[in-house]
Amino acid sequence: MAEVTIEAGLPEVQASELKAPKDQVRPEQRDQPDPAVISRRHQIILLHTLVTVVLGYELLFSTNALVSFRIKQFIVFELILTSVALALIPIRLWTANWLAGSLAVADTVVTTLVIYLSGHASSDLYLTYFLIVLMAAFAPTLQQMIGLSATLCFAYATSLYMDFGEIGSLATGHLLQIPVLLIMAVYYGVTTEAARKLRREKMSLLEHLSERKRMEEALRESEERFEAFMDNSPAVAFMKDEEGRFAYANKPFERRFNLNKPDWAGKTDLDLWPAPIAEQMRANDRAVLAAGTAKELEETMPTPDNRLHSWMVFKFPLRDSSGRQYLGCIALDITERKQLEAQFRQAQKMEAVGRLAGGIAHDFNNLLTIIVGYTQRLLSRCSSKDTVHDELQEISKAGYRAASLTQQLLAFSRRQMLQPKILDLNAVVSDTSKMLQRMIGEDIRLATELAPDVGSIKVDPGQIEQVIMNLAVNARDAMPQGGKLTIETENVDLERPMPYGPVTVSPGRYVVLSVRDTGQGMDADIQARIFEPFFTTKEPGKGTGLGLSTVYGIAKQSGGYIFVSSQPGRGTTFRLYLPRVQETAELFEPDDSSGASTQGSGTLLLAEDEVGVRALVRRILEGNGYTILEASNGAQALELYEGCNGSIDLLITDVVMPGGMSGRQLADCLLAKRPTLKVLYVSGYTDEAIGRHGVLEKGVEFLKKPFTPEALARKVREVLEAPRKDSQRHAVSTSS
Repeated sequence: MAEVTIEAGLPEVQASELKAPKDQVRPEQRDQPDPAVISRRHQIILLHTLVTVVLGYELLFSTNALVSFRIKQFIVFELILTSVALALIPIRLWTANWLAGSLAVADTVVTTLVIYLSGHASSDLYLTYFLIVLMAAFAPTLQQMIGLSATLCFAYATSLYMDFGEIGSLATGHLLQIPVLLIMAVYYGVTTEAARKLRREKMSLLEHLSERKRMEEALRESEERFEAFMDNSPAVAFMKDEEGRFAYANKPFERRFNLNKPDWAGKTDLDLWPAPIAEQMRANDRAVLAAGTAKELEETMPTPDNRLHSWMVFKFPLRDSSGRQYLGCIALDITERKQLEAQFRQAQKMEAVGRLAGGIAHDFNNLLTIIVGYTQRLLSRCSSKDTVHDELQEISKAGYRAASLTQQLLAFSRRQMLQPKILDLNAVVSDTSKMLQRMIGEDIRLATELAPDVGSIKVDPGQIEQVIMNLAVNARDAMPQGGKLTIETENVDLERPMPYGPVTVSPGRYVVLSVRDTGQGMDADIQARIFEPFFTTKEPGKGTGLGLSTVYGIAKQSGGYIFVSSQPGRGTTFRLYLPRVQETAELFEPDDSSGASTQGSGTLLLAEDEVGVRALVRRILEGNGYTILEASNGAQALELYEGCNGSIDLLITDVVMPGGMSGRQLADCLLAKRPTLKVLYVSGYTDEAIGRHGVLEKGVEFLKKPFTPEALARKVREVLEAPRKDSQRHAVSTSS
């Protein structure tokens, strides 16, 4: 792109001329008279003097004069004074059109009076004189007027000769009348021509001024349109000179940076922005001017609230009509767009990991169910003194750790099956804090600041406990030398969207849980990745990197938001926004059913396509007194149900099975035959068949998978003994 040039010229009159003040004209130029005016003045004074001479001579030596000689002398004296007065008139008055016209009228009156007083009023002289006056008034040019006057004078001389018959008789003074007429003709011609010239100049000046005014008006309207265009533009626009001084800025620039014209006019970037930012901007300016082509750049500029905004800036060189170089800049604030792009990339990354976790969770949890289940059965059959007991314990621990990892992955991917309840967050924090103090150690002081009027939330009790535990563990690890951990609750009402880093919180009513520590803190790079799965700042082998990603997944699946704010050396604060509900909170009671009996009786129909899981469940439940009928798919389960005449107490079925019939479809078929039948679903991860967005349908209970033999037996007995709450009571065993 070539360098832009500004042409501000206008036809005949330049814009600089229109704008130039009068005081820019030098005094010697302003006081010096026009040479044409001086020449015209000299001509008129000379001709007027000649007219005065010939008129005086005509009057003084006329033999037919109507007045006395004394009066003749007085009139001639006045004519001489008139010529002297003309010579004394200031030169600047000779540019006036009225002066030449006034002289012509005055001289016409005086000449007429002199001819009359000389006794020639009825002669051909008087007639010839008036013809000359008429020709002076109406002849188009001075040359034509003199030519016609000379012709009249020749005709007048011929008339005199015919009247007197000889030249001698003309010597009495009549021949003197001819040069008088010629001089009068020339005088009137010059005077009239001067008046006409002044009129033409005046008309030309008026036209020039009118055109100038029109151009000034057009220029003003053009400037107003340009200013309206720039001031109503969504883009920030400004212009700098070669030294980097601001020469122009539009209204959006002033509004965006809270500046008035005196604040930016003639200032440089160093006067307006912090030094590192200003130096980078100046380097970009120099590069554009040196290259002589337009460039698209991304620059960072702070706003009055001291927040750094990203700008897409288009810079280009330009020149004005005098050749002076400037740098033009047009900038768009792309901060929000970059935030949205970052959110989109983060969402894509999270979704990709979520799909991966959900895809492997079903098969992985089936394997863990087999490993954990058989290990627990073996442990229950051997004493602590057996040589294999310790090995079995290690296998069991590894299985539980693997199950915990799977549970965290599912939490992050929002594929856990939740049982939300209406809870008082203060009650959850109070009950959990008793265990937290033991977990974080004595060198860390735990403090709670709970708002007494905090609202209710609808979340899974186990999940909100896990959030608090994970955030507390993260705070403990950030304070190896001890410190203070503060847990705070409060109500927050947002009337408009609230941007918080790359995420924006929707308007609404929230309960906010804040977990604040006085630990090491973290920089912006770590904060940007803090919720990524498997990201950790700990040494290898000392962390899985799934604790905070689990918190993130639980927050999102519960309809909330989680944010972090931190600075190195100044601690960290996590804020969890959860939607506030109007319902009354239920009593929060931690789960404590480990002592319940697992023995029972009845006939159970088991539909499970995984052979290892099916065999394990059969052995566990048969060992607790139940009769088990096994099926590998839905069609086989229907055949078994018909074969036993419907004497089934509980259906245990996987949700996703081969053969074209899901667990939900199987349950619906059997419930249509026997509405009192109870159902237990088994699934590797959440499925829309038994819940929406990971939230179970009303009346459905579940047991997380992988499960221990004791947990499965206890849950089966709980479902069998519980009264039905509706026509389709379902209990669900799902992965976590």
